[in-house]
Amino acid sequence: HGCLSELEEILSLIDDDLSRQPIEGHRLIFVGDYTDRGPDSCGVLDYLIAAKETGAPHINLLGNHDR
Repeated sequence: HGCLSELEEILSLIDDDLSRQPIEGHRLIFVGDYTDRGPDSCGVLDYLIAAKETGAPHINLLGNHDR
């Protein structure tokens, strides 16, 4: 819901976990609602777009707030 700092924090935790226990061919699935109430909806969208352009292994699904 537009909280970039929380997104970055949880992705950091995932990266830490993957560095300890690598999973070949892993993929992150973001389940939507990237925008709405949070202070940085634009930052969240920019982050996900940039990650997609770098070929990072993830899928972005749209939520009801993302229409």
